[in-house]
Amino acid sequence: MEIFFSILESVGVLLGLGLLGFYMIARRMMPGDLLGFLSPLVLEIALPSLIFVSIIKNFTFSEFPDWWMIPLWWIFFSFIAICLTLAMTYVMKPDNPREFAISLFYQNGIFFPLAIITGLYGSDSFHLVTLFLFISFHPALFFSTYRFFFKSSGQVEVGVDWKKIIHPVLIMTLIAFAIKLFGFHDMVPGFLISELSILGAMALPLVMIILGGNIFVDFQKKGEV
Repeated sequence: MEIFFSILESVGVLLGLGLLGFYMIARRMMPGDLLGFLSPLVLEIALPSLIFVSIIKNFTFSEFPDWWMIPLWWIFFSFIAICLTLAMTYVMKPDNPREFAISLFYQNGIFFPLAIITGLYGSDSFHLVTLFLFISFHPALFFSTYRFFFKSSGQVEVGVDWKKIIHPVLIMTLIAFAIKLFGFHDMVPGFLISELSILGAMALPLVMIILGGNIFVDFQKKGEV
């Protein structure tokens, strides 16, 4: 029961932050346009910083020799996900099949697990490294494939945006692993780790505030609030 209540508490914290974002936009405490600025701050700065610090501080090759299997499990999971997405889209026949499919296929496997793992095991848990390894290639998958869900006949083919595919999440993961592999982690300045830790701590609360704010904006556009 202790684990159950810890998970419930972690999810409650996330929902509370989401409600805060909803409230802030609803009361016009900050403009809705600001959400577009905050999203890159989270995904391209705060989250990569958190990943870098976690790998540098909590990962060793000797304690986890099978680390390379985690990304392979992600590939397997993604394959199963696309199969289930296609099957459910065919069976359910929703009114908006593209939106239905994209919602099923692209899992948000980072922020809720991040909150739960942190709540159960602390911010220095090795399980966070496992989580980051699992999702390290997900941004590349998303930015390289989402356009296929909305492709229509006669649409001009758009080239691959490598800046989005080679995402900061992947870059910082590779840099951190290279530093650990060559034994340079002791040479990383302490002030840099502290700075990146502060930036990384913003990732979870900011993304939930953004999510809550975006929900209000979406409802407002539909005339429901």
